[in-house]
Amino acid sequence: MWERDREWHYVDNLLRTVEGGAGGTLLVDGEPGAGRTRLLDEAATAAGERHISVLRGNPEELGELLPCGMLFQALDLRFDPAAYADPGASRARTLERLKAGFEERAAEPVLAVLDDLHRADPMTLMVLRALHHMLAPRPIGWLLSRSTAREHGQAAFLFDLLEREGAARVELGPLSPEAAIGLMTETLGMPPDPATLASAGDAGGNPLLISELLAGLRAEGLLGTVIDGACPPNAHIPHRLRLVVRHWIEALSTGARNLVETVAVLGRSFSPEQAASLLGTTPAALLPLVEECMAAGILAADADGLTFRHELVRLVVATRVPQPVRHALRDQLGVRTHTELASRPPDVHAGPASRSPEVSGPGPGHLVALIDAAIAGGRLQEAERLVNGGLADRDPADDAAELRCLLSDIMYLTGRIDEALRQAETVLAVPDLASHVRDRAILIRLYALTRLRESGTSAREYAYEVLEGGARYGSAAQVAALVVLAVTEWEEGRLSEALAFAEDARRLAGTDESHVHRYDSLLVSAALLMNIHRLDEARAILREARADMSADNHLTWTADASALEARAELAAGRFADAVTEAERALDLATTLGTPLPATVANAVLATVALRRGDLRAASRYVADGTGGPLDGHPRHTLLTAQVAEVRDGPLSAMTLLTALSAPNGQVDLPVSLGLADSPVPRGRLRAMLAVDPTASAWMVRVALAAGDRAAAEAVVVTVEALSKGNPEFAALVASAAHARGLLDGDCDALSQAAERTDDAWARASAVEDLGMALVAAGRHEDAAANLDRALSIYQDIGSVRDSARVRQRLRGMGVRHRHWSYAERPVSGWDSLTETERNISLLVADGWTNRRIAEQTFISVHTVAFHLRHVYRKLQINSRIELVRLVVSQGRVESGPSGVAGA
Repeated sequence: MWERDREWHYVDNLLRTVEGGAGGTLLVDGEPGAGRTRLLDEAATAAGERHISVLRGNPEELGELLPCGMLFQALDLRFDPAAYADPGASRARTLERLKAGFEERAAEPVLAVLDDLHRADPMTLMVLRALHHMLAPRPIGWLLSRSTAREHGQAAFLFDLLEREGAARVELGPLSPEAAIGLMTETLGMPPDPATLASAGDAGGNPLLISELLAGLRAEGLLGTVIDGACPPNAHIPHRLRLVVRHWIEALSTGARNLVETVAVLGRSFSPEQAASLLGTTPAALLPLVEECMAAGILAADADGLTFRHELVRLVVATRVPQPVRHALRDQLGVRTHTELASRPPDVHAGPASRSPEVSGPGPGHLVALIDAAIAGGRLQEAERLVNGGLADRDPADDAAELRCLLSDIMYLTGRIDEALRQAETVLAVPDLASHVRDRAILIRLYALTRLRESGTSAREYAYEVLEGGARYGSAAQVAALVVLAVTEWEEGRLSEALAFAEDARRLAGTDESHVHRYDSLLVSAALLMNIHRLDEARAILREARADMSADNHLTWTADASALEARAELAAGRFADAVTEAERALDLATTLGTPLPATVANAVLATVALRRGDLRAASRYVADGTGGPLDGHPRHTLLTAQVAEVRDGPLSAMTLLTALSAPNGQVDLPVSLGLADSPVPRGRLRAMLAVDPTASAWMVRVALAAGDRAAAEAVVVTVEALSKGNPEFAALVASAAHARGLLDGDCDALSQAAERTDDAWARASAVEDLGMALVAAGRHEDAAANLDRALSIYQDIGSVRDSARVRQRLRGMGVRHRHWSYAERPVSGWDSLTETERNISLLVADGWTNRRIAEQTFISVHTVAFHLRHVYRKLQINSRIELVRLVVSQGRVESGPSGVAGA
């Protein structure tokens, strides 16, 4: 079940309670299709696996033929009408018989699963209440569910009563956008295409609607088809989805059903006055029908009027209304969709106003609203099609300017930064621009200038210009300016000022009624806090952002949130969770067409791969970022250099690191780094270390290994300047101490670095470097203790390559650690190979020699040969050539030279 971990925790607690010989109750609420029945099914399955007896019952959809029929059904008891000839005594006899039945079953732990209690008759609910009280000492777990479509009634009263008496209670809400995409990916076996994603987005996170939509689209060969709400008669509604919605609608009274079918043609939202006008009555007279529809979960109320709870349900209902009737109803209110008008011949006798492409009111305004909704909902391709179609139909400059502004936004979100900047500047050149259009264009221009690193200074100056303009600019533009200043001040090394700008941006964004890019201030704040390892604060902000995205069904920024969550998991040393979140971010980014968060996710995956010793994967993830919208970003340059250092040695990495600095910058790196002719702007090294302070120690280590002490000193000077300017941030202080300790062999500085950092991997790295400094000082016992400590941390977080290096160093000191584990494997074939044997085989397939493999994996050449003999025996081959052929033929690597290897 997707995103039901919290609910399953309650189920597990109930089963544990019953296993322990006690009784308990769990109440499950949820709207139709939320997954209540599936939760109960899986609970029943889990109970059976724990040897807990399961009793199941649910009322008939048309009502109970016999009183307490579902309870008799659960106990498999026959109802004897003769025993209940006296109506006055029937309730007592029913209660006594059911009590005896449950007591008999409760000789051992039992789970009573009773579904859909909102349909149960009053006597069933009263008897159930009594049984719950009378059987409290018995090992009976009561798992009860009801639909929240009926907010009142006796079932709701029973649930409230049981909750007050101590029963646990959970409500199954709609799936978040991430979970909905996860469910779709699981159902389809691959991430959904944008058209399918757009269609499923109208399900409002309802699992049943999503599942039935996908199953129907696949069965009818319609996957990839957008269900177009603008033209219901032509919408491709799968038959099985129609059946679900028809089942919900036909349960309504005739009047309520008539109301739903009538207002479905108006769009998702409508006013009570519009509904009353169409039905020839008054809003007051409609109140009982509206309440019935709301109780059934079809309609809901919002600040502007009434709305369909699920747009997909409205679309299905609208297709039931014949096209002439729909046109007549819309004519009655003077409303038209753009598609309807386009499909009908123009009235040559009508004036210009009647021929304008009105869309539920003024055409341009509603088209913009449709595009905005598509952008927020993650349907960026659809949004761009609407923009281009609108531009083809528009003559007035102001209308075109607003559409071009939206186009620049779409281009920015889809990673076309240069094009977005050009479009935004084109819009800003239009005279007498509407203020909201101008503010949005300013926002895009600010963000695009910041992304284009060579324009950082102009972005900062532009941001200050906006803020100094005061009331001339709206909240959206001012928030964007604050966000840009937060980013640029951070890269300049003024961290406190950056965080203050970010906080101001969040505060102002909360008052911005336009809600344009409403999540940017939250996401940037979280990212900055992660840079200095303030993970709890960052996660709290991410939770706020994700909750808002889920509540508003805003999919476009979900990949950004997952990518940042992956960064947080990586910083916390939870590699497996980091990989899970990063892969989710990649899936979302691919589905949504938003490449910017993909670069962050790829960076996380590359870092984990490096630490796990999988150079092939690390190289692939770094390569995936090459040529992308953030190619050349300091973080990407750093990762490229780290991969090069592992693959080809420190000199190769040093060549790439020249891109992090520039001539005449505030930090003058030596000519030996090749900086004299570097065209890269100043401040890149400072920006890199502000974004990733832990990189300073690695850069010092690489420079020293390459014999370039001057370069190492320059890195230390830079990170110490950052630390001195920001003494309140422990992550910077620790990184500066680590870099200085490495440069000077200062054990006290390295010990301070290990104690001050909250980053588990950085702590292990500092402790390892401390151990090696102690070796150099001749303090071998202390050195071994620190290397042991580093090894323990590396192993705890799964940093395989670092663990192997430390074990090699300990072996050089005469200390050996058993590090292998036993697992059942086949006798022969690829699956019979150990992890080490598989890694060595992949390296051989890349053409690496035994000596180079030994250096990569921190073992001896003889040990490599030993592992290869085992590989040959298990794969029943005799040479490296056969091994390469086998590895390539089985698709373990791509054929042809790769230049990288897994280790």
